[in-house]
Amino acid sequence: MFIDLHAHYPMHLGLPVCAGEDPISKAAKQALFDFANEVDNYEPINKPRVTPEKILASGATGVFSVLYDPEDEFLVAQEPHPIAIRHIQQQAKNVEEDALKKGLRVAKTLSQVDEYISTSQPFLVHCMEGGHGLSADPGNVKVLENMGVTYIILAHLRYMGLAGCAKGLPCKTDFWQNLINQEQDPRAGLSDLGLKMLEAVLGSRTILDVTHCSDLSRQDVRRFYESTGCHRPIISSHTGVRALANYELNVSDEWIRFIADSGGVVGVIFFPFWLSDAPEQRNGLSLVFETIDHIRAIGGDECVAIGTDLDGFIQPIDECRSYSEIPQFLAAIGHHYERSPQFRDKLLFHNALRVVHESLS
Repeated sequence: MFIDLHAHYPMHLGLPVCAGEDPISKAAKQALFDFANEVDNYEPINKPRVTPEKILASGATGVFSVLYDPEDEFLVAQEPHPIAIRHIQQQAKNVEEDALKKGLRVAKTLSQVDEYISTSQPFLVHCMEGGHGLSADPGNVKVLENMGVTYIILAHLRYMGLAGCAKGLPCKTDFWQNLINQEQDPRAGLSDLGLKMLEAVLGSRTILDVTHCSDLSRQDVRRFYESTGCHRPIISSHTGVRALANYELNVSDEWIRFIADSGGVVGVIFFPFWLSDAPEQRNGLSLVFETIDHIRAIGGDECVAIGTDLDGFIQPIDECRSYSEIPQFLAAIGHHYERSPQFRDKLLFHNALRVVHESLS
C-alpha cells in the first residue's frame, strides 16, 4: 500500500477560471501555463505524469492532490488576490468531477478514507500549496476544511504578504529567484497577516505544512507553536534534507526533530536537485534512499513518508518519471528495505495515513 503525500494531479486539467472576474482571459492564462509547463516541467503538456488512469494503474492507495493556481501567485501584485479562494474552489470541483468520472474516489472525511482503504478503492484527498489562495481571509481556512483539504502550505515561490519564502527555484544562482521575488525583504518571516493565517490553520482540522518557508518564517512558526502550547502535527510534504543538499528549502536536522516531536512527517521529494549537492553523479533511487535514511536516523521511523511532487514543475528521478512507474519504485523500496518490512510499511503508508487521520478526525 502506498500514499503519496504530494502530487499535482489537477495540472493536466487546465487552470480554473471564474468567468468575468479574472485578471486575464482564459486563453491567455492557459497559454502562459502551457508555456511554463513546456519550459519547467521537463515533459510535453500532452504527457502529464499524474492522471486518474495512471493513479489507478499504479497501485497507489491514496494521493494528496495539490490545489494551486499559478495565476494567483505570478500574474497579480505580491499580495493575496481577492478571488484566489474561488479559483481553489473551482479547481477542487474540476478535480472531483474528473476523478469520479474516471473511477477515482475523493475522500473528504475520515470515514470515507477508512472505507476506501478497507474496500481497496484508490482515492485522493485535497491539499493546498500557497497561503495566498486564502485571499487574505483567515475565515477561508474553515472553507477549505469543509472541502476536506488536509493541509495548507503557507509559503511558496513568491512572497505574497504572508510568509518569507525559501529560494525554491532549482538554480545554483539567485538571479531568477530574486527576479520573481523582488518585494521580499530578506528579513521577512511571518507578517501580521501570516500569523493570523497560522493561528487559523493550527486552530482547524487542516495540517500546517512548512515546505517553502524561509528559515525566518519557520522560526516564527515554531515560536508561535510553542508559545500557544499547540499539539497539532507539523509536516513538510515534499523536500530534501539540508545535511545532504544545503538549500534553505530543505529541512535541517533541527526541523526534522521538531516535526517528529509534533507527530508530523517529512515527505521525500523525487527531484534530484533538492536531494544532493551533486545529483548528476548519483543514481536517483540512491538519493531517495539516502534522504529517507537520514530523516529516519534523526526523527525516527514514524517521521518519514514519500511526497513525490510529480507534475510539480520538477525533473524527477529517472527511475520514476511518472505515476506509470510507481510500481517499479515500490518494488525497489521493497527490495531495499526487505529486512525492515515494518519500517517500509510506515514509510509508504502508515505515517502518511496517520496525518490524514489527524487532519480529518
